[in-house]
Amino acid sequence: MRGRLILIVILSVLAFGFAALNWSEVVQTAPLSFGIFITEASAGLVLLTLLAVTLICFLVASATQETRHLIDYGQNQRALQAQRDLADKAETSRYVELKKQLEQHLRDNKERDAVATTELQRSMLVSQQEVRSQVETLSQVLLARLREIEMRLDERLEHMSSVSEFQAGEAEIARSRVKL
Repeated sequence: MRGRLILIVILSVLAFGFAALNWSEVVQTAPLSFGIFITEASAGLVLLTLLAVTLICFLVASATQETRHLIDYGQNQRALQAQRDLADKAETSRYVELKKQLEQHLRDNKERDAVATTELQRSMLVSQQEVRSQVETLSQVLLARLREIEMRLDERLEHMSSVSEFQAGEAEIARSRVKL
């Protein structure tokens, strides 16, 4: 835009400079036809006036276009900023949602761990009680068996002591027979 404007200004200055150098020829009057009428006027001044009007129209159109461009640019920047803000909010909400999900997952895991720990402790307690019960039962069975074995041993010892006494008595009888 700036380059075109500079080019137009330079060409306009050259055209007006050319007209200024040849001013005497530019202001000479001659009969001119405007389509529906003919009049005496200066062709150079008419052409310079048309050039000035065209230049002014171009400058107004250019300024209007530049203004429209700046307004559109501002609107686009505001819309872009709004989109950025919306994207930031969405990203923030996604992070917040992810954080909530992670916290919920961690809470659920802790609850599951607590339940599992409680169940494990309960199971271990039941297992310990069963083991104690089995150990007590086993100990009672062993104690009963040991008593039974002890009783048998006592019976055998008594039997053996009576057999020993009997054998000792027979040996003594045999000795006394031998002595006799």
